[in-house]
Amino acid sequence: MPPNENFDLPIAQFVEMEGIAEPPLVENWIEKLNSIFEYLERNLKAASKLQGNKKGKVASNSLNINLRQYRLIIDMLIDYVNFNRKDPGKQYVRITLEKQSFKIWCGLLPDYIVVPIKSALPAKVQVLGRIDHFVKEGETEKIVDLSMFQQQAQLNGLLEILNNLSRQMGQTGSISESDLEARYPDIFVEPVAIYK
Repeated sequence: MPPNENFDLPIAQFVEMEGIAEPPLVENWIEKLNSIFEYLERNLKAASKLQGNKKGKVASNSLNINLRQYRLIIDMLIDYVNFNRKDPGKQYVRITLEKQSFKIWCGLLPDYIVVPIKSALPAKVQVLGRIDHFVKEGETEKIVDLSMFQQQAQLNGLLEILNNLSRQMGQTGSISESDLEARYPDIFVEPVAIYK
């Protein structure tokens, strides 16, 4: 169905779709952030131990201070994300439909997930649910609004460092604020069931 025809569907209309579901976006974003930082921390500490001269010791102390500062920013960011996320009790899953320009967003309640979600996604799934709302033209709906994070400049610098490191590790994709945003013509669906 073309996106312009989607908006003719009434709110609360039952729909069934098939697409590729990603793991819960907020949790996945935090996990990726942590794993890249932990990789950086392990490798930089190992490299600093190899330096035996006094200059290396000064550099090592400076490195440890910087790492602690970045860890503090990451911990504050994770607390901020968990506190300011849309519908804190839900885990948002984004589903990409084949040959469609829009994505489906489903808020899952962890108490009603039958299988461990980490082992189940990403996967091709069927979704049965009711239309909750449409993202309007020209609008962006934020699952987490990172623009309100107090240390925005430090956050941007940290994400840039981690993304550069991620590319050097050979990982595809980057960590950005846009990962946590729904855009026109995306649709939010209240799922009744998501199954393989």
